[in-house]
Amino acid sequence: PNLKKLEIGNIRIPWTCFSHLTNLTELLCKNLYRNHRDIEIETFKGLVNLKTLHLSDCEIKELPANIFVNQKQLETLYLNSNWLSDLNCEAFNGLDNLRVLNLKRNQLSKFDLEKLNEILVKLKQLEKIHLFYNNNDNNLKSISNKLAELKIKSDFKLNEEITSLLKKTAK
Repeated sequence: PNLKKLEIGNIRIPWTCFSHLTNLTELLCKNLYRNHRDIEIETFKGLVNLKTLHLSDCEIKELPANIFVNQKQLETLYLNSNWLSDLNCEAFNGLDNLRVLNLKRNQLSKFDLEKLNEILVKLKQLEKIHLFYNNNDNNLKSISNKLAELKIKSDFKLNEEITSLLKKTAK
């Protein structure tokens, strides 16, 4: 199929139904709250041309390792408004061109700066990460409540930069 963009929402479908849509460059899945919540490793396997992937309000609880390993062209990933409480660093394998990562409005209570740094090391092209409106009881809460967007530069050390931000925002 020559389909380049697909937008679906408010329906119940198996996650694996997308894998044959190899020409897709943009997939928007919104409000798939009735879906099976566990995304399978094969879900996006055939979507090698994706540049933008929206998985918003889908009640996703976790991302398996290597879920995006075939999405080498992916530049924008929206995982906002889900039920993610922690992130598997291995889920971000293969996202060499990712520029925008939206994780706002999740439940990232187990998420810490060390894990964030580990993920960002993998995402060398990342320019923006959205972390605000998460239910955190750690250092990320201070950041997510005070910043709309954390801009990432490939050459700075994240932990030092965040520590500096936390000191400034605590005053």
